[in-house]
Amino acid sequence: METEMNVQTTDLICSFCDLDFTRSFCLKRHLKNVHAHQQGDLNEGILKEFSTFSEFVTWKEEEENKTMSKYVRQRGSKTLKNGDIVMNYHCCRSGTYKPRGKGVKSLKSQGSAKIGISCPAIIKVRQSTENVVVQYFPNHKNHENQLEHLRLSESDRAAVAGRLKGVSEKKILQDIREEITVDSGRKMLIEKKGYP
Repeated sequence: METEMNVQTTDLICSFCDLDFTRSFCLKRHLKNVHAHQQGDLNEGILKEFSTFSEFVTWKEEEENKTMSKYVRQRGSKTLKNGDIVMNYHCCRSGTYKPRGKGVKSLKSQGSAKIGISCPAIIKVRQSTENVVVQYFPNHKNHENQLEHLRLSESDRAAVAGRLKGVSEKKILQDIREEITVDSGRKMLIEKKGYP
């Protein structure tokens, strides 16, 4: 039925029926034509508008902290004929684990963050000279938002790096753990091996 199926394993796997696709538009068309009745509120996007790109980044980090999720760009941005820049931020759990390099690196103890299929949660961004318009699809599918699979935000990384200057690693880890609250999220799982 689907002529766009790929015989190889790809990152674009339908989260409802496990079919593989070579292009994202083929997966989207498949979801719309075959699984529209199953998606429910997965199709519900939230429209947001920001004055600057840095405002958007601040909102994105706040949303990631609030929802215990992380959105990453899997590809670069695209510039349209009118000068607008478009980019997509996908759930970091979406896709399949691909070992890189020549050596065989063993997985971390908690396993790969990738779930092996496409998670429908996405942030679509269109940046113009006047504003940044975002279409946000916050609903995840086929995974829990587990702390051990979340990455630190850029601001958290910068804060940790700042603490590394002239202070022992033991003292840094102790200070971070003393600051932990229920809302701390990923920071409470920081270990020494994550930093030089």
